[in-house]
This record gives sequence, structure tokens and C-alpha cells, in this order.
Amino acid sequence: GIWFLTLGVSAYSIFHLPCNTTLAQYPIEYLPFPLMVWAALRFGQLAAVTGSFLLSVFAIGGALSGGGPFVAQASLTDSSPFLLLQSFMGVTTVTTLLLATAVRDQRHTRRLLQQREASLANAQRIAHLGHWDFDQLTHHWYWSEQLYRQLDLNPHATVPCQSALLAVVHPDDRGRVEWLLQGAIYGQRPY
Repeated sequence: GIWFLTLGVSAYSIFHLPCNTTLAQYPIEYLPFPLMVWAALRFGQLAAVTGSFLLSVFAIGGALSGGGPFVAQASLTDSSPFLLLQSFMGVTTVTTLLLATAVRDQRHTRRLLQQREASLANAQRIAHLGHWDFDQLTHHWYWSEQLYRQLDLNPHATVPCQSALLAVVHPDDRGRVEWLLQGAIYGQRPY
């Protein structure tokens, strides 16, 4: 409601009130643009389309009634206010819709990733398998929930690290595993 009201008030103020030629030299018609970006990021495609429609109604209505920046700009350049209006609406609508689509795709990808992660965790639980990863760029260790369960470790009390991993390796294998780990980390190759 706040977004809708703010967009309506700002669009009416910009496009329906008389605009002098000094003010028309500045791109005041783009003042509602942050509200359109907000709609695309927060509310998605439906709000982006609704916002573009609402902005178009106010901009066209203002130009038809002789108010707003497009009429003042057209008087300065001896051009049609509707050509300027079309350019404005094209830029605003296309940008807002592309942004809303990108946000929708990102949210969809995030949901898919969460589903795949849950599926992997479930498969590991069923097969009694766990895994660990080491990010060579951030030097961050990650252990799967199943690995904590298999090793009978508390995930809140155990910080995943090389020493904690080596502590659960059989003493006869510890030296070889440590050698392989160090070779992978310093050689920057998968292990």
C-alpha cells in the first residue's frame, strides 16, 4: 500500500502539475524510477507491470492535459511531447521488467538449489554417507550434517577443520591422509 500510494502521489506531482522550462531541463520524470526498482526487487513482475501501467497512465494523462516535464521539454526543443513520453516509458518499463525477471529467476534458482541440497542430505542420510569440503579461496571447511552424525560429533560444538577431521581418522591412516590433504591444499588440486 505504501509503495502504491507513494508511486501515485509522486507520479501525479511530476506529470500533472505545471512544469516550468527551467525545471524541465532536469530529468525530473525519472524521480519515480527508484520506486519502480523497489517494486521489481521486492514485489516481482506483477508489481513491475502494475507500476509501469500506473506510471504510464499518469504520464500520458499529464501530457494530454498540458502539464508535466514532457510538455515543457517539447516546447524547448520544438518536438512532440509524446515522442519524449514514449522514450521515457520504454526505458522505464523495459528496465523494470528485466530487473523483475532477473529477480524471479534468482529466486527460482535459490529454491531449486535448496531442494537439491535437501535431496542430497536425504540421500546421504539414507546411504549413511557424509562429505566434507574445503574452499581453497576462503580456507573454509564445510561438513555435511550426515558426517557429523556418522562421527558422533555435535555440529554446534565441533568446528570443521583439518585437525578435527584428522582426529577421527584411524591412527594408521592419519599420516597418509594428512599428506594427501596438504598436497591437495598447497598444490591447489582436487582431493
